[in-house]
Amino acid sequence: SATTGALTIQNAALADLADSVNLSGAGVSITATTLNLSGANASTNTISSTGDANAVSITASITDTNNPNLTISSQGNVSLAAVTMGTGAFSVTADSNSNGTNTLAVNGVINNGGAVTLGGGGTNDTIDINASVSATTGALTIQNAALADLADSVNLSGAGVSITATTLNLSGANASTNT
Repeated sequence: SATTGALTIQNAALADLADSVNLSGAGVSITATTLNLSGANASTNTISSTGDANAVSITASITDTNNPNLTISSQGNVSLAAVTMGTGAFSVTADSNSNGTNTLAVNGVINNGGAVTLGGGGTNDTIDINASVSATTGALTIQNAALADLADSVNLSGAGVSITATTLNLSGANASTNT
């Protein structure tokens, strides 16, 4: 935890978060190759950033050993690479203090066995999905957004898919398909 400064994890092939380890700072950046969650089934890891101008930026691929839950929140923006997890819940919120116009950018495939929630803190945020998102046995929820944008050939799937946004935009190329 970095109470007044940014938290950065870099220059590592593997960053491993054990059972219920939480990361927080005025900005969180994780650029390791892989961020693995090794906690027990149903344990929860959190990654959070404070400050409207700060962000959570994770370029590491997120994996897990068992089936922990992961909650990511930022008072500013959030950007993610690929996520491959078991049956734990995966939840991401940009603008967690609901006072700005922020963006949650999904830049890698999310394949989670459990529920997936992607959201803004208020109703004026952007959920920018640039890769497919799957919640294999759980619900996929995209919520609290002025704009949900699906890039070229993005597919959304889950035990149920719910999108609560003022506008759903398909920004892919002509003749591309979203499902």
